[in-house]
Amino acid sequence: KGMLAGEEKGRLEGRQEGRLEGRREGRQEGRLEGRQEGRQEGRQEGRLEGRAEGLRTQKTTLLEMLSDRFDAIPAEWKEMITCIADQSSVSRLTRALLKVRSADEYAAILAQEAKSQ
Repeated sequence: KGMLAGEEKGRLEGRQEGRLEGRREGRQEGRLEGRQEGRQEGRQEGRLEGRAEGLRTQKTTLLEMLSDRFDAIPAEWKEMITCIADQSSVSRLTRALLKVRSADEYAAILAQEAKSQ
């Protein structure tokens, strides 16, 4: 009887130790997974913020170039450029600025680009 009680006690202690160790390992794995997910989310957020900042900078530069080229630029142009949502459109408009001969010619290109948004 004493031997059976000892075996039972050993089993119980073993189960408890196993549970504790399993919990510790589970917590550690959870922390690692949480850190990895956090890093991935942080990188993604950083990329998005970087793209948004880049787009704002491109738009500002384009508006400054337009102002340098044509002196005063219409408020409508500022509004159209502000509403552009992608960098490729701003890049096209910037390159177009280098090729046009007049503000009217640029206005037509800008209107076409704005329609495609």
